[in-house]
Amino acid sequence: MRTHINRFILFLFSVFVFNGLVAQNASSYEELIVSADNYFNKHDYYNAKTTYEFALQKNPSADYPKKRIAEIIDLLNNELEIRIIYEDQIQLAEAAYAAKNYEKAIEYYTKASQTISYEEGPKKQLTKIRQEWEDLKIRQKNFDALIAVGKQAKQNQDYQLSLKNYEEANLLFPSNSEVLAEIATLKMLLKQQSAKQDEFTKLIADGDKRMSQDKYTLAFNAYENALKLFPKDSYAKNQLQAASTGIKKENDFNAQIEKGDAFYVALNMTEARKAYEAANLIWPEKSYPLNMLSKIEEAADREVADLERMNAEYLDRIESGDKDFNNEKYELAYDSYLRALNIKPDEVYPQAQIQKINKLLAKGYIDVKCDIHEMGRVLADIDLELVEDGVSESFKVGTNGKYKLKLKFNKNYVLTFSKAGYIHKIFAINTNLPNQDLLNTVFNTDLSVELFQACSIDLSFFDQPMAEIAYQSASEEFTYD
Repeated sequence: MRTHINRFILFLFSVFVFNGLVAQNASSYEELIVSADNYFNKHDYYNAKTTYEFALQKNPSADYPKKRIAEIIDLLNNELEIRIIYEDQIQLAEAAYAAKNYEKAIEYYTKASQTISYEEGPKKQLTKIRQEWEDLKIRQKNFDALIAVGKQAKQNQDYQLSLKNYEEANLLFPSNSEVLAEIATLKMLLKQQSAKQDEFTKLIADGDKRMSQDKYTLAFNAYENALKLFPKDSYAKNQLQAASTGIKKENDFNAQIEKGDAFYVALNMTEARKAYEAANLIWPEKSYPLNMLSKIEEAADREVADLERMNAEYLDRIESGDKDFNNEKYELAYDSYLRALNIKPDEVYPQAQIQKINKLLAKGYIDVKCDIHEMGRVLADIDLELVEDGVSESFKVGTNGKYKLKLKFNKNYVLTFSKAGYIHKIFAINTNLPNQDLLNTVFNTDLSVELFQACSIDLSFFDQPMAEIAYQSASEEFTYD
């Protein structure tokens, strides 16, 4: 009696500890009450009592959990004797199950389930044991069938089939000594069969032949099949490894060849050469990569010859262009420089010469209309000095006091207007263009010049340009700065 009570108390303690940990994770009094009610309705009074107690800790003034706890204590006191009987039945069931006595185990678990019907443990065990018992019956049935087929196959001297069935039977019941002994006997009988040895010898010979032909995949298959007959044969294992190495070599070789061929077709001879050289290192006995390397060298020689021919043609075009340029045959020079540029598009010299010709052949200019006067009256007999990039040229302005100049682009001009007894004036004109596309444009600008009679004051101020005319981006004209 004391043993049952001690065991029962230990059971209660384990339940309280487990569910105490669970209850501590609950977040509120209401959740604990819901959980406790659920245990109570399932007659799981131990868990219910523990959960109500934790709910009471959350809300010590609540009456509901107190009433439930008192009710559970009464119920547990009444159930104690029944629980002792139940525990005895469980103990007997567990012992029977451990001894694989499924029939007795089912009997005692059934009684325990009837003693306390709300306990789920016996029911689960019953389901588990019945399934195991059913599985055992099925395994035994399959085992018997395999043994029957194995015996019949052995009588028919079909040792391979017999061994297969005994080995499958051994998987079902590995500890059966009779099956293990039969398997050993069958293996010995199989080894004695000459047909197997003949097939093995044939496969080895075929594998060796394929190896001598560098047909590594076929050799691998032959050795692999031979090892299926004699898995421990060392020669077959070594040859299988050699064939595997050969397959890798073949695959690596073919990969480099495929890469080299692709680069060769794409005319990327540098990368193609690398791939063929790598293939030759992998398999020096193969002639294909060496043949392709020879072709690449021939192509390289042709490329050098083509390059020399291209250089000669380029220099010939440049020479022809320079000759025509110096003879001011600019259209012919332009064509020669353009042809040279087509041969070598990145060369700077022909591009520069073409730009020069474009400037020389440009139809644009700056039309400067000069109007010289004194106090609004026309001033005649004016001396005009035009200096272009340091080169001086003189002109005489007529009686109307007007003079027109046609100035070239991309030059620097200095204009000096003078007359005896008058103060001279100087103007600077910068005809540089911001965009050479404007070379064919005609620009018009007016230059109004008023001269004053000389006097006794310091006139050195007038030795500097009065103003500078240049291209103004805002107005896109040549005007004063």
